[in-house]
Amino acid sequence: MSESRPPRVNRLSPEDQLRYKERRATATPTVEGSNDSLLPDVERIIGVWRIVSRKSKGSDVSSAVQFYSFEPGGVLRKIAPDTVDDGKWRRCYRLNEDRCEIIVTTDYVADDGKCKPAFMHKVQCGIYNMDGGELKLCWGSHDQFPEKVCDDRYEVETL
Repeated sequence: MSESRPPRVNRLSPEDQLRYKERRATATPTVEGSNDSLLPDVERIIGVWRIVSRKSKGSDVSSAVQFYSFEPGGVLRKIAPDTVDDGKWRRCYRLNEDRCEIIVTTDYVADDGKCKPAFMHKVQCGIYNMDGGELKLCWGSHDQFPEKVCDDRYEVETL
């Protein structure tokens, strides 16, 4: 008994494209001169972050995802301006501030609203570095944490 693959996402309407362009223009995680660094990372990370660069094993890589939206309660949304989220994917994040680790889980949610982990359940382990208004995410492979932020061995996203 096989489950059907999730439907492809639709292109954004002109109104939604304008909304994301406006969001992109105003997406700044910190304000110059603020004491944001005094907050715990779990609060500093909340907001919309634009992906400035993405490298994997020493080479630039591209993706439709241009923004990450870290929301209170551990919800993560990946924003690709040319597509819409049909609500079928649920992403959650958890930070371990002591070790600067981030874990992202992705699950597929069926039409009945139930999670289908047998169909799609992904755990992505990484480490992060927050310095001022910059966030670096370094992702390990096969559910393993990377040893350090290094774009020669791992995928590193600079936001």
